[in-house]
Amino acid sequence: MATRQSPLSLRDELLGRVLAQKHVGSIDGSVAKQVLQRQGLPIPHKGRWQFTDLSVIIDDAIALRRNANLHESSVADLNIKTSSNVETSLSGQMGAVEASETGSLIAVNGIFAPRFVQLKALDSADQVANIELPNRRQLDHYRIKIGKHAACSLTDKFTGGNRVVLCELDGGATLDYSMVLEPTKDISYHALVVTMHADSTFNLHSASRGAKLSCNEVVVNIVGASATASLSGGWHLNDHSHSDTHVYVNHRVGGSTSEQKFHGVVDDSARSSFTGCITIEQDASGTEAHLTNRNLATGPNARAYAQPELEIYTDDVVCSHGATTGQLDDDALFLLQSRGIAESRARELLIRGFLRAAVDTPEGAKLLSLET
Repeated sequence: MATRQSPLSLRDELLGRVLAQKHVGSIDGSVAKQVLQRQGLPIPHKGRWQFTDLSVIIDDAIALRRNANLHESSVADLNIKTSSNVETSLSGQMGAVEASETGSLIAVNGIFAPRFVQLKALDSADQVANIELPNRRQLDHYRIKIGKHAACSLTDKFTGGNRVVLCELDGGATLDYSMVLEPTKDISYHALVVTMHADSTFNLHSASRGAKLSCNEVVVNIVGASATASLSGGWHLNDHSHSDTHVYVNHRVGGSTSEQKFHGVVDDSARSSFTGCITIEQDASGTEAHLTNRNLATGPNARAYAQPELEIYTDDVVCSHGATTGQLDDDALFLLQSRGIAESRARELLIRGFLRAAVDTPEGAKLLSLET
């Protein structure tokens, strides 16, 4: 009988495979390699990675690298849709990446991606900047800057692949981010990292139907006072779909607020997992932060896992966090059926109402079939 490889041994093997890859295109992957050499990869099958097979994500990234389109040498080739007050350019150098588990996977993308795309939304008194990222199964790496007092609406539709989006909001900037993770039988890794300066506002609206294996990571770093972050979203999984969501909100200065609300429905033999973490650092007194995650398991073999986390290193804060996993309310089902509504229709109405509480955009409602 073959001996099962230990998680630490598997991590070292995966790291060696990544570092052995050669750069593609015109990018400089040295910064990404330095990050990985310094902090390594997460430990597979442990902690926040117990519900997603890290080796599958690494294998898929290597396969995407082999098939990367190196002929897209200009911005026009990338099919990014923007308004006139957005500047777009290509870069050969990856930006700075913080030491974290998410940072490790961003570094893997930085080694394999054939190009880095930079976008900047400019301040315009009478025009909201618009950005629509292309939906394609490739290795993508975007750096997006929302200029001082600028407002930007960004649509990110994603159907599998390996995508990293790094956003920076200057003072007084606003970013409305619509993330639509469409269903796919492929592998999906998506990482969004947002850095917020003073008086900035970030609104995330997300919706997902899962994938063969899906890992979605969201990191919000609040580094300026009076910043406001609102994150909401929902997922509806069926068949054997998988979705693993990691959300980290880090308050590094005081006087800022954050709100997280995520609802998920898991049917058939699907699997979902959610990790939500709020960290309030020592210099972040006066922070208000809340996290709610609610899940419904509506299939006989469905599984939904939730892990809310709260780390507070200072006083004078207002915080709450909580998560629930359950089934549809029998009393609510009985009430609807007593009024002549068939059981299947009653279940559909309850599920729609449950998801609508966390999904509030037309794109998300369409993906999750919540339209009236």
